[in-house]
Amino acid sequence: VPDQIEALVRSWEARDADAWKRDAGCYLSHAQQAIALGRPVLAFDIMDEGLQAFPGHHDMRYLSALALAKSGSTGHARRMLDALLCDRGVAPQLFVQALSLAGRIAKDHWSRLPEGPERAAEGEQSRRQYQRAYELSGDYFPGVNAATMSLLTGHAEEAAGLAREVLKQCLSGLKKNADDGWLLATLGEASLLLGSMQESADWYRQAVTAASGHF
Repeated sequence: VPDQIEALVRSWEARDADAWKRDAGCYLSHAQQAIALGRPVLAFDIMDEGLQAFPGHHDMRYLSALALAKSGSTGHARRMLDALLCDRGVAPQLFVQALSLAGRIAKDHWSRLPEGPERAAEGEQSRRQYQRAYELSGDYFPGVNAATMSLLTGHAEEAAGLAREVLKQCLSGLKKNADDGWLLATLGEASLLLGSMQESADWYRQAVTAASGHF
């Protein structure tokens, strides 16, 4: 990984600025790599320049918000996401990703706040954003997070219904890819939400085994 980071930084520093200003993909690919390598500040710097060349670019704005969130600047990230989610013409998949990220930021805020109205508001916001992302996409990631936040905010019946849907969906997906660590971990979380402790532990063990096979 250090070698990959060094190579990325060198590529960024040696960029042909004029050529990059004609190709948004150069900025996007480098920012995505920076985030994947755990360098969100570098990713934000790349997107900051990219947005000067391509103002309003939806993918760049999302990656900027993601980089900010990963670097701890969640307030700034939230403002960027709020603006992006209000824009017309955002691609459906990107809209869902932005909703899920907004849900995660609200969830993080909820987890750090003391009991009270502000914590309750953050929890509800997270639940609603994850649930909307799930309704729009049918993707299990926002689905299981919607279930978790529903349970944590006092919507137990809704949480159980969502968890059952996600469980069924992931079991179906597992038939096509039995070594998918994310699917296995999601099955563990969904089972836990449904009170199936032993099944949850079994799924999580399988998820760890699957993940270890990739390293």
